[in-house]
Amino acid sequence: MPSSEVVSAAKPTNYPPILLEIKDDDQMESLLRMKKLQHENILAVHFFQKDGAGGLRAFVEPYTGYVVELFANVKFFVNEETGLVPSQRFQEIVSASLDGLDFIFKSDLYHGNFSWNTTAYHRDKVDGKVTLKLCNFEDRKDSSLLKCQIGDCHALAHDLEKVSRRVKDEYPGVKPEACCVLDDLACRLRAVNDMKSLSTMKQKNQDHVFFWDDTKKRTFCAYEMPAVWSTDAFWNNFRASPSAALDMPWNTEWEANSPLLLEEMEKYRVKNNIAPYNFDNRKDFLRLISGLYTHQIELKLQLPHISVDVVVHLRHPRLLLDLKAAAEVDAVDVDNQNQ
Repeated sequence: MPSSEVVSAAKPTNYPPILLEIKDDDQMESLLRMKKLQHENILAVHFFQKDGAGGLRAFVEPYTGYVVELFANVKFFVNEETGLVPSQRFQEIVSASLDGLDFIFKSDLYHGNFSWNTTAYHRDKVDGKVTLKLCNFEDRKDSSLLKCQIGDCHALAHDLEKVSRRVKDEYPGVKPEACCVLDDLACRLRAVNDMKSLSTMKQKNQDHVFFWDDTKKRTFCAYEMPAVWSTDAFWNNFRASPSAALDMPWNTEWEANSPLLLEEMEKYRVKNNIAPYNFDNRKDFLRLISGLYTHQIELKLQLPHISVDVVVHLRHPRLLLDLKAAAEVDAVDVDNQNQ
């Protein structure tokens, strides 16, 4: 435990009067951990001291409130256009949580008390940008560093699972697949159970479909998926996925609900002397999806009121998730063959 002289080396009058109250002065080590960490998503601790009543008073950077307050309305989590989780705002909260935890782990430290109930945020007064701030660390003296870090991952998974249950219970007209991507991400965080899985936690999860923006979706569908879709491993795994259960011929639903996009892609194939789609073939269905994302910008100019991404997610909510999983398995098989 550090001495009182070390803790009181700075004067509280040197810092803004933004306080973080901690009831247990035995958590001094946790404040020292926070003070060592300088990261956008970790609340900066300038100075702390005992409050004389068995607790601690920390002088910290300004923060607006706690993240859980942003979740007051269940609509915060859901993309309004697709009815699926995540919204962009929620996506940013989860991404920042992963960034902050990964920085802590790479600093050979741990949080020990992760929850969005104990995580602060700061809202910029000019542009309204929300920045997540991990705080309220706790000591876990009876656990190893690895066990504490794994516990932090599972705590994030726990909060994701709570959001999933809430959306399924409270969101008006919730779709059965509304939380499929969220649930998959939570399962992956639950699967972190040793040093190897912990070391790749951020890399693997930041590439999860949950975090994909328009550029990543286009890159995957236009380039990454076509690179593997000719292999048996990819097709065997995709056929076993829920998204492969298409009603044949697959164009029936598209012509009924999104005819303009299909018409434009058929015109493109005729113009470029490409064979017409076989509507009884799943491979040609994926060729349509790949083509839609490949030509997303041109299609937006031709059909300004239609979003390729929204239409795909409305028709096939978990398609990108299942395609990514099939492509990942195929990549593993290829790597094993090359070893």
